[in-house]
Amino acid sequence: MALTPLAFGLHVLTGMRLSPRAGYPVIGDLGHDTAYVMVSPHSADGAPVVDGVRVLGAGHLLLVPDTVRTASPHGTFCAHWISAPRADRYERLVDGQTLAAHLHQLHSTHRKAPAS
Repeated sequence: MALTPLAFGLHVLTGMRLSPRAGYPVIGDLGHDTAYVMVSPHSADGAPVVDGVRVLGAGHLLLVPDTVRTASPHGTFCAHWISAPRADRYERLVDGQTLAAHLHQLHSTHRKAPAS
């Protein structure tokens, strides 16, 4: 799932208590101010529509950092590992419905918050 702006995506992941050290694959695109959270296939199908969130699926391409051959183990400006997959937990993906529920809740809370 693509979450824009990046800070919004990080706020949601923090609220879900998903540590960057846990091995859930999350990529930051600093140039486009977007966080890409890798979710289980089809787990985000039918997710509620939330501003700043896109579900990527078949036909979408995503630049993924190479942690082996680059000078930085985190990637580049355009594809930076916020949370890199771990060798011992490679199949660890975020559940799309759980992420969508947190996104929807956070978005609803922010819309209802009184203006200061």
